[in-house]
Amino acid sequence: MKADWTADVDAMAALCGPNTVLVVGSAPQYPQGVQDDIPAIAALAASIGANCHVDACMGGFVLPFVEMLGREVKPWDFRVDGVTTISADIHKLGYAPKGVSVILHRTKESRKYQTFVFDGWLGGFYASPGMQGTRAGLPMACAWAVMSHLGIDGYVDLTRRTLENADAFRAGVAAIDGIRVLGDSTFHLVAVASDPAFEPEIDIFALGDALLAKGWFHDRQGPPDSLHSTISNSNTGVIDDYLTDLAACVAAVVGTRTADRSTNYATLE
Repeated sequence: MKADWTADVDAMAALCGPNTVLVVGSAPQYPQGVQDDIPAIAALAASIGANCHVDACMGGFVLPFVEMLGREVKPWDFRVDGVTTISADIHKLGYAPKGVSVILHRTKESRKYQTFVFDGWLGGFYASPGMQGTRAGLPMACAWAVMSHLGIDGYVDLTRRTLENADAFRAGVAAIDGIRVLGDSTFHLVAVASDPAFEPEIDIFALGDALLAKGWFHDRQGPPDSLHSTISNSNTGVIDDYLTDLAACVAAVVGTRTADRSTNYATLE
């Protein structure tokens, strides 16, 4: 990882060898919301005869509409030579129920290797397009309904409001002494950490506890210790309230430290 939190392509290249079959980049990655250099990663994959997968689980239903809104989006999809597959979660900013994701293949030749086929089973021939085998159709039907209802215009509007919320969030954090946004995130994912230049340095996990007491939940992550937010259209109308509480909580935790240093990626306690 480089200092800007993006993947270090030179370090990736140093780890590649004759048995490397897949090289992966994110658009954007989850922790700090920054986008890896997908053209460089794809070129690396092509140079060693490997596949290149773009993890767009967080960005697959955001970046196309960000581009439609006229904002700069660095190359990340099949327009980049060498990208062979892309994953995108409809249950994230696609606004569908959880449990619905897609993987896109550049070619039918690549797609055929995703299917598991077994003809030695006592019940006869068995084939499945995914590792789960049998799965519920309800989430997929709901995803189809949501996508059909929203359409391109609906997603563009939701993305516009999401970006407005995220921009306001980042600007609000920048205006509060003692904390900072990690990386140059420009989309909907934001990681907030303490500002090491501020004395005494804010314990970001103590800040998270104070915000939770006011009803604001964040994922904890690190290193460095930070609070993660996935911002969406659903945050419309509450960003100002959040920033007011954030400023108050920063002031309240100066000089304190929580004993709990655990990190988490869920709301399950």
